[in-house]
Amino acid sequence: MFCNYCGKEFQAGQVFCAYCGKPLAPEVAPGHQAAAAPLPSEGRVARNLRLLAVLWLAVSALRLVQSGALLTMRHSMPFFLDRLGLDWGLERLIPRILSMVGGLMLVSAVAGLIAGWGLLERRSWARVLAMVLGALALIRFPFGTALGVYTLWVLLPSQSEREYHLMARPA
Repeated sequence: MFCNYCGKEFQAGQVFCAYCGKPLAPEVAPGHQAAAAPLPSEGRVARNLRLLAVLWLAVSALRLVQSGALLTMRHSMPFFLDRLGLDWGLERLIPRILSMVGGLMLVSAVAGLIAGWGLLERRSWARVLAMVLGALALIRFPFGTALGVYTLWVLLPSQSEREYHLMARPA
């Protein structure tokens, strides 16, 4: 049996396509009409997953730009400190701080991009990664907090876990 939307094969008894997440039509014997089965109502995950993934991709792309700016500033900072004539040991300290903060932002941005892509592709591991990143994002007020709360609201409840598991494709 094949999905009417994406054409991928599915197992008998499946309600949703594991690839595209669309509801599957019941098998009808030749010469018979299908009974109008009520479509299941969309759950919280199905309604919000695409927006959540796009938000993670957008926020992570911005963090990628920010980390690039910090890492670029790291290389030009000794020049500016030398021009100021300050001799407080800042010419070694400030570039190290910029490298550390820029590196952490780079790791965070890459992890967010991976989580956003995984959510768009409905990968089984993406839910857990997004929840971990959402919990960590709570401390980045105001936008990180909003994204973290939204992520946890969509993905954390046990009902959301079951719904995501039905929609998810294997890794």
